[in-house]
Amino acid sequence: MEDNRKQVQQSTGPNRRDFLKGVVAAGGGAAWALASGARIPHALAAAAPITQAAIAPDFTIVEISDTHLGFTKAANPHVTETFEEVIQRLNALPQQPAFVVHTGDHAHNSKPSELDTAKQLLGTIKVDRTFSIPGEHDVFLDQGRAYRSLFAKGAIGTGYWSLDYNGVHFIGLVNDAGALGTAQGTLGPTQLAWIKQDLSSISSDTPLILFSHVPLLPVYVPWGWSTSDSDSLLAIVSRFNAVTALNGHIHQRVTKASGNVVMHTSNPTSFPDHAPGQGTPTPLTVPSTVLPSRLGFRIAAFVSGAARPAVIDITLG
Repeated sequence: MEDNRKQVQQSTGPNRRDFLKGVVAAGGGAAWALASGARIPHALAAAAPITQAAIAPDFTIVEISDTHLGFTKAANPHVTETFEEVIQRLNALPQQPAFVVHTGDHAHNSKPSELDTAKQLLGTIKVDRTFSIPGEHDVFLDQGRAYRSLFAKGAIGTGYWSLDYNGVHFIGLVNDAGALGTAQGTLGPTQLAWIKQDLSSISSDTPLILFSHVPLLPVYVPWGWSTSDSDSLLAIVSRFNAVTALNGHIHQRVTKASGNVVMHTSNPTSFPDHAPGQGTPTPLTVPSTVLPSRLGFRIAAFVSGAARPAVIDITLG
């Protein structure tokens, strides 16, 4: 990461018809969140028509999350291969994303070899820029030293950053728990002060996109699927007309809203997790025929003048 506030160069793409073909070809089960904020329920997404008129992006970005390279247990002993399949799908898209963001847990055991493999594979994506934020599995072994040496060059503090692109402001936040278990995510006073300063010159009508690993809005506190000081963050961003939070960590899609913030958690590329409060927060083994439908990546499509991006969740199913 070359600096913490970068105006990325826009790449041009095909027309909306070609983009629609690419989305359909990339995989079934796409779930839409239109610019107005309306969302098609995931269970209905495959049957719901996606019209050409609904897709006219000025640019897109891609979110990848929870690759967990090094994981070998029954829930998915082939996490490298499923990550590579996601990359193949991305590279087949007819419109190159403006950039790709990995929202944490690149590795499973914080090993330098796992992190290096993640870095190498991310480098095979046909995109000009990639950004990362850490998950707890990236940092617990050495307090994040190996992660930061590979993924956080030019970032601030523990690895947070911001950038502006085509009238949208993006912030990558670090709120991993720092240790394995059920501890909540935490931003901390230093990062919160930086966020306040970073946003001080940004107009309130600017669309604001927040990336983090742990959900910024609480999903299930007993499992740590929440951020302990999120109220402080919500107070800072309360003056913005529309804030979209894109998160990983819980290995499944959940959409939640609070005030001006709409949050979407992402599918992993590795393995699913149990539903909130059902069982334990551990990898969930599903039939091999079902697993691809629980893995995938996310496209966020931005239309000029829209307050929020259209969120398209693509599965490997």
